[in-house]
Amino acid sequence: MPYKDEESSLIASAKFNQEILNNKTFHSNFLYSDRIREKLIIGLDYLSAKNNQYNYASNPRFLYENLLCIDGSIISIQNNQNGEFIGMQFGSVTLNTQDLLKIQKNKFYIPNPFEVSKLFQSPNNIITGGVFPSKNIHYFNGNEYATLKDSYIYTLNSFFSSGGALSVKKSFLEDTNKPLSDFTRIPEIKKITDEIRDDNILYGTYKETQKIMLISEVLLAQFLLNEYSDKASTLIIIDGRLHNEDIGGCLEQLNRRKIKTTENMLVGVQKTGMLNSLLTRVHEIIREQFLAPIKSQKTNNFESVLGRYAHGNSLFFVIDEKFKEICGIRSGFRGVYGRECFYISSAPCRREFVFTLPTHLFEDQFQGLVGETLSRMSSIFEYINTNLYFANKGVLLTNIMAHENVALNKEYTKSALQDFSVNNNDSWIYPTDHERRANKIRA
Repeated sequence: MPYKDEESSLIASAKFNQEILNNKTFHSNFLYSDRIREKLIIGLDYLSAKNNQYNYASNPRFLYENLLCIDGSIISIQNNQNGEFIGMQFGSVTLNTQDLLKIQKNKFYIPNPFEVSKLFQSPNNIITGGVFPSKNIHYFNGNEYATLKDSYIYTLNSFFSSGGALSVKKSFLEDTNKPLSDFTRIPEIKKITDEIRDDNILYGTYKETQKIMLISEVLLAQFLLNEYSDKASTLIIIDGRLHNEDIGGCLEQLNRRKIKTTENMLVGVQKTGMLNSLLTRVHEIIREQFLAPIKSQKTNNFESVLGRYAHGNSLFFVIDEKFKEICGIRSGFRGVYGRECFYISSAPCRREFVFTLPTHLFEDQFQGLVGETLSRMSSIFEYINTNLYFANKGVLLTNIMAHENVALNKEYTKSALQDFSVNNNDSWIYPTDHERRANKIRA
């Protein structure tokens, strides 16, 4: 802020910036130093020592029979009266691994898109979605307008009262021994709706709907764990890590109860993020040391990693809080219910996969499951890992298909919004300023 009577302009700001740059005293204590490489080498040495205990081997006979791939999507859509709706959708794609193995690939290991598109046709696919009120949109019951918060809660209850969303809600409430009518009153959901602001000309519900979408994805995963508990071996894949700040603690307890063998497993696979970028640097260091070794930088642990890499073998690391601390990544998030892992596939592809396995698999009583789980996971990565696009270093085809199945776009959302407006013509209204004042709605 300028002082009293001080000029405030672009010229004055530019002059101030130039004075700062010319003042050597001001920034003489700030130095550029790329220490991340040094930290990563220390972290890699630490991981190498920690992860020798897991024995696994990929094999096409170890593959899960069914792959259920979950994703969600959200989009903001404006109406022509300065109002805003939020479109939200989530669902799952059901795939058979034998179908994935049959897909023809070119010399770059990229599959034939035509063959991929045919895999979308499973009758077991699940997709459900709705449109939620946001800026300047209110529910009107014939006598008065509801607040944005009440309008949103009404829509949320309506959305989870039919179709796939109802099945997901019922499954979760039964899992947690809660009455069927209490979905929007349970603390995790109520906390989200309580964040909705009344001054809704400035604030909408995009953030809240995004949280509901993420919760819906993980509740769908729990629903599928129930549905496939007594069926053929099934791997449920969430697009993203096993982490939800709103409901993660509850989900961890459900995972402990439901996942007791490797026949039905839940895993999160994340394609982007800070951890992905950091682990890509780890892989670069391994590759550099393999191609142009520098003796002084290698310990016995590091040598063992390079030995496996030199023989074309895959590499696997379990990422823990100590590694994150060494590399300067913030840790201690609420809602973590999985352990993050890093997998580098075997030569010649050398894809990178960052994925999350349920926390309890790494505890003493489940140690026997870790090796078997990793064998089955590595088989997925080795034999059905593939890229639709050459630039993707390590994206599961299953993630891509899940995203394509539920991705919202403007065209779809406009259609959904039109249907929503027609079916609710007398209930959902963008009020004028006069109507706001008459009904005491806060702007």
